[in-house]
Amino acid sequence: MNEVLIILGLILVVVIGYSIIFICNFLKEMSLFEKSPYAFALGVGAVAFEMFLYSIFKIPWNPAYLLTPIVLIVIAAFKMMPKIRFKHKLFTNWSLIEKVILVLILLLIFFVAFEAQLRPVSAWDGWAIWLLKAKMFYIDGFVNPAVYKLLKEGYPFVINLSVAFLYTLLGKVDDRSVLLLFFCFYLFTSILFYTQVKKRTGNLFALVFTFLLISTQNLVRHGGRFEAGYADLALGFYFFVSLSLFLRFLKSWSNRDLIILSVILGITGLIKEEGISYILLISLFLVYSILKSKKYKMIPLSFIYLIPIGIWQMFKLYFGPFPGLYNSFVPHLNRTISIIYFILKEMINFQNWNLLWILFFIAFFTFNLSKKYFYIYCLIFFQLFIYSCVFLISPYPPNVHIPNVMDRLLLHLAPISVFVTALVLYKPLKILLRNINAKIKI
Repeated sequence: MNEVLIILGLILVVVIGYSIIFICNFLKEMSLFEKSPYAFALGVGAVAFEMFLYSIFKIPWNPAYLLTPIVLIVIAAFKMMPKIRFKHKLFTNWSLIEKVILVLILLLIFFVAFEAQLRPVSAWDGWAIWLLKAKMFYIDGFVNPAVYKLLKEGYPFVINLSVAFLYTLLGKVDDRSVLLLFFCFYLFTSILFYTQVKKRTGNLFALVFTFLLISTQNLVRHGGRFEAGYADLALGFYFFVSLSLFLRFLKSWSNRDLIILSVILGITGLIKEEGISYILLISLFLVYSILKSKKYKMIPLSFIYLIPIGIWQMFKLYFGPFPGLYNSFVPHLNRTISIIYFILKEMINFQNWNLLWILFFIAFFTFNLSKKYFYIYCLIFFQLFIYSCVFLISPYPPNVHIPNVMDRLLLHLAPISVFVTALVLYKPLKILLRNINAKIKI
């Protein structure tokens, strides 16, 4: 029964996101299916921020109080929602191989969902940080600053309060059922990846690379198996959502696209602190592009993300200081070779990544002959550089620190890395298949 209530709560989260999209007239030419990842991303941020604001203004986390503004928003959105048109010939033009790959993808998704409910929380950080804080906040009925000091960390609040929101709707704590939230990050990453690659390549290619991404063991584990409960897959999802909206804005130059991008960046910065460097670089690219196009009035809209992040930082300043992981910022440059070695060692770990990173580097060094994907590669390599800098100042040696965390850090970049790999390899593989077909005919 708890699982049913959690599923209804997650559906509500998506409905909230859809409501925001309809009210603000975001992404208007997309289908409901294409909008679903963005609806989920907005919905998670909305309920978490609602919980946070209720805590600041001392409004009880009562389901009636929480649901009242949500119901009003949904009603307003329903009146503004365009007429839904369903396509009757959904799979009629699909080839047999496309249908087979789709079945494999669906079986994999069902398997991960089943795994998410097969056992209680197993991952240490999930048990000791993310869900523990959510339980403590739920029991206290507000975002208690003492929790951060007790646990000696200052991670942002979106994941904790999203889980606390589900606990509140459920009326009790159930760690196993709320793992479905983490499965949803896996599900909507799959949908977003497929739709984004399909519109740039085609259906078959999108299905193949979607299966390559979501069958990667590290994603499967974080989506439902032993690492469900971590926030790293969530951060990878928001990285990819942000990138897709950034690329969309560069084509549309729409104020609405810029607003939703900046809002998503604000949520991304409140998943984990590792997201800050990513959103700062996207923000830099945004400002550069806007200045280059002389659309100066857009610049304020590109900084909307500072509002939610600024509120969180003021909260930390007022109630802090919250403990951090590092007390010293002196780099140990003699670690550089070791850091590169252990990072590359994780990238070729076939058990975790299959051929994901091998294909990434093949595509980058062999076929990336243009500046078309400059922004995406900058985001990936800059984020890797930031992680390397963290290892330089870490109190732990690389042979201890990197093997313990690198699989999770690479998870942040996996969706966008496979995305750019798919785009770069599309034409070479298409030419290769055409030549093979020609030889077979001869």
